Amino acid sequence: MSSPKKRQGRRKKTSLAEMLEAELQERLGDHTRFVSTPKQQPKVSAMLLELLSPYLEETEDLDEIEMLFLLGMMAWNVTVQPPEEQPELLQSNVNIFPPTSQAEIKEILEDLMQAKMELFPEHKLMIIDFKVGIVKGELQVSVAASPLKRMP
Repeated sequence: MSSPKKRQGRRKKTSLAEMLEAELQERLGDHTRFVSTPKQQPKVSAMLLELLSPYLEETEDLDEIEMLFLLGMMAWNVTVQPPEEQPELLQSNVNIFPPTSQAEIKEILEDLMQAKMELFPEHKLMIIDFKVGIVKGELQVSVAASPLKRMP
């Protein structure tokens, strides 16, 4: 039997998906419902990993990996919008970054948008948030996505 001190030191392991769900629940409120991807559908996290794979091969730094996933999410979300809105949305995403890096960011976003449309043109889910981490030396990703709802 474990001593009380040992039991106190043990922490429940929390997966990236559970952490992401808890964060979103806090931000979005109790009326938010989370469901897993049906087995017959590809996971958005797997599609995002595939989309970013050429860039991920070049880095092992977690901060850089998180930035790549942010760019991937931005590019993905622009492509699920109507084509006539995409240039303005792209530019508003680029404008978030310092002026000195905007040209490079725009080029990366455009490349990712093109790749998303070539690889996953039929997938129209909006990526709400993501969480990445290194678990046992492997990159782990959890993505929260939602069907796109247009405002009237």
